[in-house]
Amino acid sequence: MKQYDGKEIGYVNLYYLIPEKRGMGLGFKLHDYALKFFKASNLKEYHLRVSTSNQNALAFYEKNGMKKIRLKWMVKL
Repeated sequence: MKQYDGKEIGYVNLYYLIPEKRGMGLGFKLHDYALKFFKASNLKEYHLRVSTSNQNALAFYEKNGMKKIRLKWMVKL
């Protein structure tokens, strides 16, 4: 957990799948696990960082309801 704008949030430093495991739905499973984990911890949002050059990740996060804030992405739970 971290503080952001005076509130406690969940935080994921990095999602990373080795190339052989990409495209198998595992990114969605990681995201879903994080959502459930942080909701169970009574948090209202979680943030993560992503490289601005990683177009696949940016598309994935946007498709899954996350919004870009500054240089991070967040989702309201």
